[in-house]
Amino acid sequence: MQNPSEFVPVCPSFWESVRLFARALWVTFLREDSHVIDATCGKGRDTLFLAKCVPQGHVYSYDIQSTALAEAKRLIDGEGKSKQVTFFHQSHTSFEQNADLVVYNLGYLPGSDKTICTQPKDVLESVEHAQSFAQAICITCYPGHLSGRKEEELLHAYSKTLDAKLWTASHHRWVNRHLCPSLIWLTKINRR
Repeated sequence: MQNPSEFVPVCPSFWESVRLFARALWVTFLREDSHVIDATCGKGRDTLFLAKCVPQGHVYSYDIQSTALAEAKRLIDGEGKSKQVTFFHQSHTSFEQNADLVVYNLGYLPGSDKTICTQPKDVLESVEHAQSFAQAICITCYPGHLSGRKEEELLHAYSKTLDAKLWTASHHRWVNRHLCPSLIWLTKINRR
């Protein structure tokens, strides 16, 4: 893989952002030929980042909103990464392929209809399915809105039930920031 510092700035402010923290985990986990699922494509920023991390691999990007996918495709095409990314206009409740890493950035599409957002039951179903093939799962939760709070509570509780002989589960959050985003990182033990 290319030098991680090309993708993630290593400085004190780096640790202040959940998005940058998640990306640092991805960079340390991924290989150049890894396959990744971006379960919540949105505007495509994470999809693009992941495509840059896996120059010999592939990214499968899912979203239920056609406007989000159109914007993401423009971003990916503009960066010359369209051959590395396959888009799916469908829910993340089931995937059509396997991958090393599955990434979720929950909630709603910024600047759009906030009633169209990920749902706790669907996300849990998707995470359970991803566990059947993925080596790692990264979930960014946004408890600042009701659905996001329910998702975080459900996924945190679920993560605590995972067999410690098979999975490691961690939950990162800044404890002095009320309702800030948090990160759940699940990794399979004895992977690859």
